Amino acid sequence: MAKNKKYYYNIFDDIAAYPDAWAYMIVGGRSTGKTYGALKGDLLDKIKFIFAKRTADDVNLMCSGTKMIKGTDDKEDPDYTPFAPINRDIGTNIKAYQLYNGLGVFYDTYTDDKGKDYPTGAPIGNIIGLSVATKFKGFDMSDCEHLIFDEFIPRKWERINRGEGDQLMDLYATVARDRILRGKKPLKLLALANAVNLYNPLSNTMEITDIMADMQIKGQDTVYIEDRGIFIRMLEGTEDFRKALENDPVYKAMGHTAWGQMAYDNQFAYDDLSSVGKTQLKGYKPVCSFSYKKHPHYIYQNSGKYYICESAFNDRSKPHYDLDRENDQKRFYIEHSIDLRTECINDNVKFTNYSMYYLIVNYHKVFQLR
Repeated sequence: MAKNKKYYYNIFDDIAAYPDAWAYMIVGGRSTGKTYGALKGDLLDKIKFIFAKRTADDVNLMCSGTKMIKGTDDKEDPDYTPFAPINRDIGTNIKAYQLYNGLGVFYDTYTDDKGKDYPTGAPIGNIIGLSVATKFKGFDMSDCEHLIFDEFIPRKWERINRGEGDQLMDLYATVARDRILRGKKPLKLLALANAVNLYNPLSNTMEITDIMADMQIKGQDTVYIEDRGIFIRMLEGTEDFRKALENDPVYKAMGHTAWGQMAYDNQFAYDDLSSVGKTQLKGYKPVCSFSYKKHPHYIYQNSGKYYICESAFNDRSKPHYDLDRENDQKRFYIEHSIDLRTECINDNVKFTNYSMYYLIVNYHKVFQLR
């Protein structure tokens, strides 16, 4: 049976509603149809795409089903591709084929009565692992209209490259530049993920972490940053979807937990937002200022309470730290960060945005001090 439209999300509705966006950042719980809808839509509309995964191993596993168990009586190989449910629902036979380590293609496939696969026609999409993307020089994927990055927010147990967001944007820029030089429309990035961690490489590179945190706090489901062409959607489970889960034993047992809130309710339940909010500056005195990624921030103190915000002060006698410089990172850590982290643990610090909270509490994760 095909997926029920009442339950599942169709990204093409948002693409039609916000056609001028170049990036669509879609965050939703499990089984909301994000990847299914994007790939099925591209397949039916004959839109060629790039499907990006985190590592070469992800790509190689996806492609492994077309070369396993040949010569056996079982004519069905295992299928680890995201097209498996689409093939089941609409009767297609799209399979993944490996070209090199971390690089593959999707083909419509003819399978003979002996179980042997034969790719037919032109590739419908490319597959690439970000961990090896920089190794492929001079490739031309300008015929691809969509770059789909699946699971752009890593799961809690995954070990990731801190520069992954830059890797993805480098891949995007390479393909997009080739398209523009050939007079084609801009490449569209479709970034899909579950609500695991607000502070993640791609959101940080795109500088939308605080916008997503603000959406969580305010309960907003959509934001369109028109001047930057970035669309963000936080998917909400429909009433029909919740009713469909009523007899799910895992939902009954785990729905109230942090994992359940992430998986079913699309809540960033692992992220602590209790220290994020606004405070009146009356009675507060300036302590110091710092800048990070060219954005200035100011620290104030009032009777043992601290407030870190973007409201500037004019006291030139207070020190300033440029956290884009390694020496200032070390100086700020010694002179302020250690004490601020302690005060934060004691609920004595308020932040106007989540990324600054994360920076103070997880200083050594943000900066590799040597």
